[in-house]
Amino acid sequence: MGGGTLIIRESDPAPWHAPDTRFVGLSDFAIDTAGSVVLAASVDDPAVVDNAAKARALGIFTQVGPGTFAALARIDDQAAGLPDGDLYETLNSPAVAPSGQSFFTGGRPDDGFDSYAKGLWTDRTGDTSLLVMPGDIAPGTQGGLFANVETPTPGPSGGFAFRGSFRPEGSTDPATQGLWREVQGTLDALALAGEPAPGTTSVFDSFAAKPTLNGTSATAFRATLDTGNTDADEGLWSDRAGSLGLLVREGDAAPGIPGATIGTISPHMSMNDAGDVAFRCTLLGTGTEANGAIYLARADGSFELIAQEGDTIADEVNSLAIASLGDPILNTQGQLLFRAHLAGASVLPTTNDALLARDADGTVYTVVREGELLDPDGSGLRTIRSIVLDTSAADRGRNPLDDAGRAGFALSFTDSSFGAFVAAVGYTSPADFNDDGIVDTQDFVAFLSAWAALDPTADLDLNGDINTSDFVAFLNFWSQDRE
Repeated sequence: MGGGTLIIRESDPAPWHAPDTRFVGLSDFAIDTAGSVVLAASVDDPAVVDNAAKARALGIFTQVGPGTFAALARIDDQAAGLPDGDLYETLNSPAVAPSGQSFFTGGRPDDGFDSYAKGLWTDRTGDTSLLVMPGDIAPGTQGGLFANVETPTPGPSGGFAFRGSFRPEGSTDPATQGLWREVQGTLDALALAGEPAPGTTSVFDSFAAKPTLNGTSATAFRATLDTGNTDADEGLWSDRAGSLGLLVREGDAAPGIPGATIGTISPHMSMNDAGDVAFRCTLLGTGTEANGAIYLARADGSFELIAQEGDTIADEVNSLAIASLGDPILNTQGQLLFRAHLAGASVLPTTNDALLARDADGTVYTVVREGELLDPDGSGLRTIRSIVLDTSAADRGRNPLDDAGRAGFALSFTDSSFGAFVAAVGYTSPADFNDDGIVDTQDFVAFLSAWAALDPTADLDLNGDINTSDFVAFLNFWSQDRE
């Protein structure tokens, strides 16, 4: 892994009312362009001895310095902007803008047909403040009132976009879905269920997720159409060209794969400031059943096939193949980050999950993989047990890949420890055994010494055995990548 840096881990001090409170659960986090994070986390409050659930309450925390966090909101605290005594009862995963403004929602159960958010909050003015709440007028709905608001996708200069629902004032009918966007302080409807869907003869029926928002406030989103035909009712729309238009629809020809068509489209896409949109879909057609692919829909209207199930990975031993793909994250450099399950003779159940990246030159490589050894804090090597990456991060504004090429993720280890990490994305040759950025004779000598000593770091294929296969694999990488 390319130089992981520990940001926070369980048992670190947590900002709470009791001075000895510690973090005990890191549930979700986001990173801004300065490398600072905002996270949802539970804590162990030693002052609470009669309520186990309350003692491990949830909060939203923002990083204010190296290893130092401040609380934006905490369960059972007064909710900002609401009447005295109206407390935060639940808190949802946060979002963060590239420039560092945080956004989050808090909810409570309702005795009607929804569980709804009390409101949408932000710290973009410095202190935590209320932006939108149910009962506010929903723009674009002819006087409808918000019934629900979700954690938004943050944009530039504190703007944001979100999915929500609305009803006419006084109505008890099921709420109607919609997407809204704020730009320069003005909140407007982006798309509403029941309205005509551009590029089709139908109307929008529902929205699978919140919209993706880029640095120019352009949006992209997946919607379902009211067509009555479940084989052609999904599509992606964007206003990247200035007005809302259709990008791709279920049933379209699959670019780069003759005879295949686009099947189910994931709602979790990613959009960069150039207007390029990366998305995952299934493929239909001869030889492509249950096959998945990642595409890049470029701003000029062209499509590029990024990865397909069955593709090999540049830095993995024995030509390991991609068995299944996760949703992509895209940055302004054209780098992509995505989860994948691997297949191959040497792949074990404990080594089959990986976080992959794809450079603008087309190289697909591993950022981190289950079964790898890592020394996160200088206390010794640990074996990675699992990788935690939010698969819906892009459309919720919690991008784990920033424009500087840094990836944010969490790792659990086989010794039961857990932590959040940031790593520089970039192809690293497995033959750079001493991690100095150069593949040369020193790496050959270092690997040979480790291999002869049966050192676990010489197990390049992560199958638990150190044998001739590992030596041959290293030699191949060393011959290919040495300078």
